[in-house]
Amino acid sequence: MDVNELLSHPDRKLSDHLNGVKNLSLEKFERISKYIDWENVFGYKKEEIRKVLEISSLLHDIGKATENFQKKIRGHKTIGRVFHAPLSSFFTAKVLYDLGMKPFWIYCGYSIVRYHHGMLGDPMEEFRSVEDIKNDLKCLNRDIFNEIGISTPEIDPEIVSNIIRRVTFDAKDEGEKGYFLIKLLFSILTSSDREDVVFKGEKLKLGSIKLDELEDFVKKLEVKTHLDRLRQDFHNEVISFKDNGDGIYTICAPTGIGKTLANMRLALNLKNDDEGIIVYSLPLINIIEQTANVMKKVFGQDTVMEYHHLAEKFSLTLEEPTEEYIEYLRKYDVQYQTWNSPLIVTTFVSLLEGLIGGSKAPFLHRLPGGVLILDEVQAIPHEKWEIVRKVIEFLPKIGTKIILSTAT
Repeated sequence: MDVNELLSHPDRKLSDHLNGVKNLSLEKFERISKYIDWENVFGYKKEEIRKVLEISSLLHDIGKATENFQKKIRGHKTIGRVFHAPLSSFFTAKVLYDLGMKPFWIYCGYSIVRYHHGMLGDPMEEFRSVEDIKNDLKCLNRDIFNEIGISTPEIDPEIVSNIIRRVTFDAKDEGEKGYFLIKLLFSILTSSDREDVVFKGEKLKLGSIKLDELEDFVKKLEVKTHLDRLRQDFHNEVISFKDNGDGIYTICAPTGIGKTLANMRLALNLKNDDEGIIVYSLPLINIIEQTANVMKKVFGQDTVMEYHHLAEKFSLTLEEPTEEYIEYLRKYDVQYQTWNSPLIVTTFVSLLEGLIGGSKAPFLHRLPGGVLILDEVQAIPHEKWEIVRKVIEFLPKIGTKIILSTAT
């Protein structure tokens, strides 16, 4: 099969997809680099991290250049299950090894490619046999490497499997900073992969919310009672707040005083630019719905996205949906999963499940330059506080401001 006939998806050329994901990943990397001192936070130079992300993005689906996968994508009969991520991750590890990358980077590239369709895991717990990789190599169209501008690497599955075993052991010494770095690069790769498949180079528009919109809303609120005047005084106090620059802020005020609008006032004041988002996180879904409704009144219906397991994301409401409608749903789903909205309202559970553990968290790369509000933060169970504390202390290091809001 000619290299130009290779597909990554039914309507996408493999080489176009690989280059598209690489370009998206590097764009996101450059954006967040405005807020992250890579060497100070993670101990690695920016150029080194960028190269690992570039190679991983460019090779993440290289395993689709096999005869078996090309039959599968075209709906033809194949024998047995057809994989592409294991071979792609082997090539990623080998290229990074040939470039003289440190063990941690080989582990990182291998892991984010190996698991880009699922959850991060231990490579040693889910290791395809060397024989399977050898069989995939026999039917690989190696012309794809020239098509994407990479010299075809020589790969011996036995040697590469031993490399992966060694670097997996060494990578465990990286600790928390290594965990967060892998999660961040994993977020960039998985979000770029989904966006390219659906949008095919079309730029996503984030939208924006403005401080002026909130101020106009507050000015229109009637001041009749003593409580109304207390709310106004409280809001003015938040307006006068001067940023001390440490990245973590606390608002402590009684229930009914207007913390929701005050939290947003402070967040808009702290947010770096229109590229950063605001995430408003709460313990209970019913409180989320109330908060989201207030935010929609202030900023408009299309600028607020609710993210939790009961959120009404999308549905096929037509008996015979048109291709245009199905395409609209596909695009909305990608924007929902990647938090392509200036204001996200979500639960503690949905937020922390993404930040902690092996989940893809395709939204994580949006947090640098933005603000995370944890409202009613006292509701987080005390047994979870140690891990939550580590997350809260880490996020400001990558340029995310944290607001802890409580009535107690």
